[in-house]
Amino acid sequence: MAAICVCSSSTIGFGDPAGTKRMIVFGDSHSTMWIPGLSDVAKQSHWQLTPMVKEACDYPDYIANPRYPQCSEWYHWAKQTMLALHPDVIVMSAYVLAGWEAGVRHVVDDLKQLATRVVLLSDAPGLNSNPTDCLLSSGATLRTCAWPQRAVRIDADKAAQQIAEQAGIDFIDVAPWFCAKRVCPSVIGSIVPYADFGHISATYARYLAPELRPRLRLDISRST
Repeated sequence: MAAICVCSSSTIGFGDPAGTKRMIVFGDSHSTMWIPGLSDVAKQSHWQLTPMVKEACDYPDYIANPRYPQCSEWYHWAKQTMLALHPDVIVMSAYVLAGWEAGVRHVVDDLKQLATRVVLLSDAPGLNSNPTDCLLSSGATLRTCAWPQRAVRIDADKAAQQIAEQAGIDFIDVAPWFCAKRVCPSVIGSIVPYADFGHISATYARYLAPELRPRLRLDISRST
């Protein structure tokens, strides 16, 4: 299983390098995809942003998966590193797959001990087809490349919100930025929001920075 690690250190970061407060984005590729937007928010709010992500390892893998021991080994290292960094906010995104709820609950409980605040983003709703393939197909229209918001994802968003509420952390429902009236288009304005079936594009992540910023409450955190 291939993995990419954006490893945190004092020399790797985004946002404002002169910032006195630090936000960490933690998780797998479904957290990594938010980095362009989170970096813009951090820069505007004069915060440092440090990625602490390992792709191709999911939250259940961080806890224990004998097939991929490198995931739990990395997770142990990541917790020790975050403890040393003293982050003010940790942002993570849910990733809806088998066993995700138990994995997210476990990780949230761990991260709560390492930061002043933890913010959980719901997973992006995703599409039924790669948007590029659909949009380039013969006779494609915006209507033929729009997909119904799947019931399983709506239920997953409710579950993620419940996890956040029970853990006493912040929750951001991202679905309204991708779907309207339970229809999810392959083009929003002039932007293709997804890079593939489920990962959002860097362009759309940056586009959503003005939506993310007030919900992350970094300016409020900065003054307290």
